[in-house]
Amino acid sequence: MSWKKWEHLLPELSNVRAQLEATLRLKSGSYTSIMGANAFDEDKMYPAIVVLLIARMFGHTTRSMRYLASVVQCIHVATEIHRTIPDERAGTIRDGQTIPFAALVGDLLYARFFALLCEGEILSCLYPLSQSICAMHEGAMIRKELVETGYAQENHTEAMRTLEGTSLVVTACRLAGQAGNASFEESQALEQFGRAVGMLGAQRLTSLSTSQAAHWLAQGLDAIEQLPQGAANDACRLLLNNLGARWRSETPRSAVVVADVACVPCTSKWVV
Repeated sequence: MSWKKWEHLLPELSNVRAQLEATLRLKSGSYTSIMGANAFDEDKMYPAIVVLLIARMFGHTTRSMRYLASVVQCIHVATEIHRTIPDERAGTIRDGQTIPFAALVGDLLYARFFALLCEGEILSCLYPLSQSICAMHEGAMIRKELVETGYAQENHTEAMRTLEGTSLVVTACRLAGQAGNASFEESQALEQFGRAVGMLGAQRLTSLSTSQAAHWLAQGLDAIEQLPQGAANDACRLLLNNLGARWRSETPRSAVVVADVACVPCTSKWVV
């Protein structure tokens, strides 16, 4: 699904894009030149989409939630950019090149995420988000040292998938749910939903088999059945089905098409 479709469902998502574009308005090129022509499609914007959908679901579409969406998206993009840094062992770094450009751009976004926490007055989120960043980089180390070199056993691959693929989204779901006063049972369901989204969204890293993808799709769909029903819940189902689409040979009964979803526009203005 394209960015324009999600912008139609979640108008406030355009503010996240504006934050990213403002941060990466570089002389060397635009954000899309760094991340590709589909920089704002759902397979790259799903962390922010998840936060905004949960905020809608629990009736908590506040300024702080919009900032949280921008924060988690900055972290996600920074990590994605850092993955493009050449491997010194592969001989892809030229003589005299000490700091790859991708490292500088990623670091800029990590700095921006902290600035957004301050602007949005949500510094209480710093510790759990910092833990997520550490977990993602631990997973990246496992991928670089063991998975990509062919020395990984199944437990290593599973640890990589969990740490690198799901840490940020699970934390984002938990924080958004806490802000909306989700119950304990709802928080558990939100974390299960976040794990499913993370596994299906990080498809370039997880290398899921068809059966594994079907498992996580089922886990996610089961989780959202335990959450408040309505347009936001339908949109969560839509997101899951779209992220899992490339593995599915047939459409699940619970699939939703974009025409069926109509999130109520957010009327509060973005404040910076």
